[in-house]
Amino acid sequence: SHQPPPTPTKEDVTPSMLRHMYNVSASGGKSNVSQAVASFLHEYFSPADLSAFQQQFSPASVGHTPKVVGGNVPGSPTLEASLDIQYIMSVAPKAASEFWYTSGKQPHNPGAEPFIEFLAAISEAPDDSVPKVFSISYADDENQVDVLYARRVSVELQKAAARGISMLVASGDFGVAGNTNQICHGKPFVPTFPATSPFITAVGGTWYQKPEIAFQISSGGFSNYFARPKYQDKAVHAFLKSAAKAGKLPPPHKYNATGRAFPDIAAQSANFPIKVKGA
Repeated sequence: SHQPPPTPTKEDVTPSMLRHMYNVSASGGKSNVSQAVASFLHEYFSPADLSAFQQQFSPASVGHTPKVVGGNVPGSPTLEASLDIQYIMSVAPKAASEFWYTSGKQPHNPGAEPFIEFLAAISEAPDDSVPKVFSISYADDENQVDVLYARRVSVELQKAAARGISMLVASGDFGVAGNTNQICHGKPFVPTFPATSPFITAVGGTWYQKPEIAFQISSGGFSNYFARPKYQDKAVHAFLKSAAKAGKLPPPHKYNATGRAFPDIAAQSANFPIKVKGA
């Protein structure tokens, strides 16, 4: 007989849990591999908070500090930057880590991240020293990003990919309502950028562990700026067919089924203990 799915169980997410869930060795990476987090819009971290977090959750990374590129204000730590640097360093403590801060704003979209300046700095960095993995926890509503700007960012992402640099970006935090929680009743859904670029790995969110399930606020959907790349055709066709058969597809006018689909992958995204300002 058909058995109901098990009731999910939820625990705080720690570096050791992430290594166990995603089969990352306890040694946590190699010293000849470098990784970095990107930061914008006055998001900074405190080395003292990082040290306290390492002592509690990642003894193997105690004493390791990230190289700072572009500046940091240790006396003004924020949630996002603290979360990013504490976890990337603790999940892979043996990998050399960097914190890349880029100041400024996006043209035509005040208050948004200056992605081109960030990517230009990567382009100028020598192959033998540039980090090979970048984690980007920032997203904008695609419809608020100038389309020419978005296309230029996508070209710069393509250049990074050609150099063997992996760029991973969060898909967003408000489901189909975009990253500013736009009202979409009766209107098309709002995809998020740069997750919609075909040349970046977009990461969606899950929560709970047994079983791991999709986090309902995680963003996803289809781009209105970028066509779906051929490498997605098989998966997207299967998804649309299955969802249509189950009667779970929204009205066709709400999304662009021919656009680049996102996210590409998903991982734990909620209930992360962090250290900020000593707490």
